[in-house]
Amino acid sequence: MQFLNLDYLQIIIFMCVCPKFFSKKHEGIKKKCTFADDINNQKLEFMLHYSNFKNVFITGLIILFMFAACEDKSNPSAPTGLTVVVENNAVRISWNSVRGADAYRIETSTDNFASIATTTILSPDRVENYFIHAEPVAGVRNYYRVRSIRYGKNDEFFSNWSHVNLNFLRPGGGTEQGLWLGIIGFNNNITTREISLLTRSNIGEFQTFVDRLTIGPATGLYYAVDNAINMLQGAAFPDDLANVSLVTFTDGLDNISIELNQNFNSRDEYRDFLRDRISNDKVGNLPINAFSIGIQGGDVVNVPAFRAGLAALASSPNNVHEVTSMTDVNNIFREIANSLYFESQRHILSLRFPGGFDDGDKIRFTFDLELNVEDATMSNLYIEGVFRRSGTSRWLENIKYEGMRSSSGTRVDGSLDAGFVTFNFENLISIATGNIVSRDFVRQWEYIASESEWQGNSEFDQAGETQIDIETRSAIIMLVLDCTLSLDAGGANGFRLMKNAANDFINELARQL
Repeated sequence: MQFLNLDYLQIIIFMCVCPKFFSKKHEGIKKKCTFADDINNQKLEFMLHYSNFKNVFITGLIILFMFAACEDKSNPSAPTGLTVVVENNAVRISWNSVRGADAYRIETSTDNFASIATTTILSPDRVENYFIHAEPVAGVRNYYRVRSIRYGKNDEFFSNWSHVNLNFLRPGGGTEQGLWLGIIGFNNNITTREISLLTRSNIGEFQTFVDRLTIGPATGLYYAVDNAINMLQGAAFPDDLANVSLVTFTDGLDNISIELNQNFNSRDEYRDFLRDRISNDKVGNLPINAFSIGIQGGDVVNVPAFRAGLAALASSPNNVHEVTSMTDVNNIFREIANSLYFESQRHILSLRFPGGFDDGDKIRFTFDLELNVEDATMSNLYIEGVFRRSGTSRWLENIKYEGMRSSSGTRVDGSLDAGFVTFNFENLISIATGNIVSRDFVRQWEYIASESEWQGNSEFDQAGETQIDIETRSAIIMLVLDCTLSLDAGGANGFRLMKNAANDFINELARQL
């Protein structure tokens, strides 16, 4: 239609709606017609001669019919923006929609299309810009190509192919509540154990996998971590998932990852890509809690690069652990196992006391003062807040946690029962020790503003008025282990010691189940 003269098209439309102006009695008589241009509101005037208009009208109709009957036989554009991700042990390929495409053809292969494994055509009644490959081949690179299709009356018109590929590692996982663990060992390649439920009865299966890891040349550190994150994101997981963690051990600098994944032109580029993934990627809407453990191997000369790598593979500076011996590695593994245990649990401390306080009174709970201490200001471990009341509602606001942290926030709603108020605090962790705060010395205080001092509640019973409930929630952990020859350089036997540390880590996780 864009090739039609706009004047002719306007005339044809005008004739169709105003035929009386063009009866034969007007032949040879000039008629002045005014058209309002909707775009610029300017007046366009045309002088029409009916004797010429018949030819114009017929020509216009012919052109219109020609365009209406004309079939677009051009090939559609090729799909752009191909991406591939692992979801629930399947591969999802998506692309930008192609304008005018009636369908898409998707082909899969494991040998870069020397042969075709599967072919799928998304039919015209389901023209969506994604495809789920439900049965990718694990342990090898899966290749995908997509082309758009336009259907003619008797022909099909195809675009060029668009390509994407993925080294698929079956993530595993499941919906049963508990602690799920996956393992990757790396050198010039990667060896994986899919994410599986860890129990006290199957701990030996995980430790046998570690024992069977083999040593090899080259350090594919970044490639291994990249695939570990893919496995975390692609795994199935329980509804109560509370913790997603990545624990990486290495003794050297990466020297082969950009050959294993050629989407990156430098090691620094791959490193920075992983730092961004760890900072921004989510698993079940949870951030990745990443730890890095590093011991400088004998071949490490570029120490700043080694430390930059450790920093990039941790989710916070506190999670970076550079050590000097395999004994230290073992100790760090144990500390991380204990911290993951706490983070996958929900500890609820219930504090019950008489609710006869005025609205706006300040109260405090101390956790480090024995009964013979009468000065609440001596405490370095306490919860303090403003008591509020309205009708049957009771709550604490402007809560301050001294010497501890909690996931409960600065306001906690209480429950009222027979004149007693109960407040529940979740995950009270001592900043000094990293452990759950003990209730053995908990005491309750009220601030007497007129006297500018705290008054203890001698009727508060530590044993009878406090309670701790522990609710264990699910966690997924990926363990990434360096299996390179540098561990055994100079007869150090570091590979065996690394395996012992990893198995102790697994044992510590299982012990807490």
